[in-house]
This record gives sequence, C-alpha cells and structure tokens, in this order.
Amino acid sequence: MSDDCCSIRLDCQTQELPLTIQFIHDTAYEVKLVQDTQTDIPPRSRLPQDLVIKPLKKDPDLEYTDQKETSVYEKLSDLQGGLIPRYYGVGDFFHEGKTVKAHVLERVNGTPLTDIDKAHWNKLDIERKIKEAYTELSLQGVKHWDVQARHIFLVPGSESVRLIDFGLAKLCDRVDAEAQNTNDVEGLFRKLDEMQSWAPSLEWLLQSLGRTAEKDATYGHPASVVTSLSNISGGL
Repeated sequence: MSDDCCSIRLDCQTQELPLTIQFIHDTAYEVKLVQDTQTDIPPRSRLPQDLVIKPLKKDPDLEYTDQKETSVYEKLSDLQGGLIPRYYGVGDFFHEGKTVKAHVLERVNGTPLTDIDKAHWNKLDIERKIKEAYTELSLQGVKHWDVQARHIFLVPGSESVRLIDFGLAKLCDRVDAEAQNTNDVEGLFRKLDEMQSWAPSLEWLLQSLGRTAEKDATYGHPASVVTSLSNISGGL
C-alpha cells in the first residue's frame, strides 16, 4: 500500500489530474483520482475515480507491443465497461520526478479468481461464465494469450465475469481466436483442478513445517520453505 502522489494528463486533454497511488504492481499502478479535480472537464470526458496506470515499455524494440495493446482495446470498444475495463488512451504519467507515457484504464472492482475457492464455482456458475466471456472475445477476433486466474474477476452484485490485462493479446480471425482461447481456458481449468486436489496435502505439509519450525529454531530456514510452497498456489 502506498500514499505517493502523482498525476496523469491524457493526450486528448490539457488538464493534469492529481492522483494518489493505492497499490504498485510489477507493471502497473492502482491509483485514485483526487476528488473535485475534474470540475472544468465536461461530464462525458471525466475519468472514474479508480484507475489503473500502466507505463509503456521503455525498450524501443517493444513499442509495437504497446501500440498493439491500444489496438486491441479499440477493437473491443463495444465490450469496454462490461466484459473488459474501459480504456481511456495514453497519457503523461508524472511520478517521482519523472514523466512517462502510460495506458490509462478503469480499475476493476471485484474479486480475482485466485481468491475464490473452486469448490464454490458450481454455486456461482463460474465455469460457464468464463467460457462465455472467452467466446465473446473470440467472436471479436482477439486472442487473450494470458488466460490466468489473476486476470479473471468476479464482480459483486451482478456476479458477472470481467477480463483484464491485454498486454499479450493479438488480433486474428475468429477461428484462430476461438481455438486458442478455448485451449487456454481448458488449460486453466486443469491447473485449478490440480491445485484443488493438492490442497489437502499441501495444507498438511505447511502445518507440519510450521510445527517443526516452532520446535526447532535451527531447522534449515523453514520460513523460506513455507513461503516457497505457499507460492505454488499463487503462480496461476
């Protein structure tokens, strides 16, 4: 968690908007707009309070990747605000004395699949919703190429599924998109099924290591062992 201050100015606007950083990820920032800073901006052009700022890659050789991500969001414009986050374009992101170009997106307020026990999937009809979400993506001619549990969110209230992170996505024909997305979704389901079957044994092992660590402080750095094993479930 961070309270660092920063700002964003979209290329299509002249006003610089102050932000507060809520969380820093490897490649993006979760931020919140400072209240009452968009009074001079027409209502239809205003940004939501919760945003994701994703700096463009610094390597000139990867510039095409950033352009491609923009193209994917433009291709999926009809799905923005529903199945995928709204995309507001590229802007100047000022932080720690530096200004960099960055993608500006709506932040999805929901629960990532990583935080939902697969035992509860049937009740929430999650598997069907995920399949339908990727079918919709395929109909638009887009391969996600990054089908992972942390990129699939369940929105409270509506219990609908939303997909995030299209940095690796590719435009293609519908047949190729359907084949790839279907294969990747089935692969995700298999991984989650395996994790569920491992869970009882993994929990017992972690508890055993914890008890051993309490009894023997000289045990070979048990904390790092426990952390490594715990990270298995987070690698999806």
